[in-house]
Amino acid sequence: MHEGALVPTSRGNGPVLRAASSASQRVLRLEAELAAVQDRFTAMATGLPDGFVLVDPAGRVEFANEAAGAIVECRPEDLVGRDFRELVDAGSLAASGPYLVAAEQERVGPFELDLDVPNQPPRVVSVTAGPWTNRVGERLGTWAHLRDVTEELAEQQQVMAQQETLIAAQAQVMILNEELMRSAHTDALTGLRNRLGLAEDVARLQAAGSRSRPECSALMIDIDLFKRFNDRYGHLAGDEALRSVAGAVRDALRTSDAAYRYGGEEMLVLLHGTSAPNARTAAERVLRAVETLAIPHLDNPTGGVVTVSIGVAVFDLSHTSVELALREADAALYAAKELGRNRWVALAA
Repeated sequence: MHEGALVPTSRGNGPVLRAASSASQRVLRLEAELAAVQDRFTAMATGLPDGFVLVDPAGRVEFANEAAGAIVECRPEDLVGRDFRELVDAGSLAASGPYLVAAEQERVGPFELDLDVPNQPPRVVSVTAGPWTNRVGERLGTWAHLRDVTEELAEQQQVMAQQETLIAAQAQVMILNEELMRSAHTDALTGLRNRLGLAEDVARLQAAGSRSRPECSALMIDIDLFKRFNDRYGHLAGDEALRSVAGAVRDALRTSDAAYRYGGEEMLVLLHGTSAPNARTAAERVLRAVETLAIPHLDNPTGGVVTVSIGVAVFDLSHTSVELALREADAALYAAKELGRNRWVALAA
């Protein structure tokens, strides 16, 4: 040994070695604890029924559980290292970009992502995501909970389609019911309302009459010498004449008025809220409208065409029933026939 050399002794280095050994043991314990935590985390994540992934700040998958792999039909270890964004449809990724950015700082979701994995059927996942941090709050990346909702959405679409079909069917039923109601209240030959429609309208008119516009009028209309027309021209021509006369009557009225086939060649018009002068004007319009049809009727001495006679009754719903008014209109119609037909008559009160 050379003179002046310093040789360390084990006694002098004892505290340093003991400190190093203690630190080494703590590191080993921490590594063991970390490994245990990782094992528990892996066991827990692996057992989740839904997908769970950890993604680093660059977007690469650090961890994926079995359910996450099943969603894209691969082993979870095959997902590790892949760019998570490559699994997502470009349009869906663009639409969900704000959520993914926000997930780096706070929990977000659920929101939907459309997956686009080559050679795999398209899938839709519901995603909830948030920042992945260590114990001291340093960000390690992003965690994401993935729930495959493909079948659920397909079922919802089926239910919606069935609901739309049901709604359409219900609408069709309503239309058919309305058509049935119209048919039940409409005379098939003339298209005017029938006696059933009249009965309902009279009840409604009588109930509303005392509350507003009580003054009404009735026009009882009969085709002149219609039996002779049928005898000469036949019943088919008679039916066509009835249709034409009914159309002329309807066209001569206001939209608020109602026309009915009262029976045979007889028709009725109810004019709601109509005074005596207006009722007479309406009767004159009907006379001229029918005569203008110029339907040949050689057995009718008044011009040789189809004409009508009209009885007019004006009444106040507040103290006169519709039934009484119709009897008055019928009496006025008889008077018009007696006076030579092709005219209207309103009996004096």
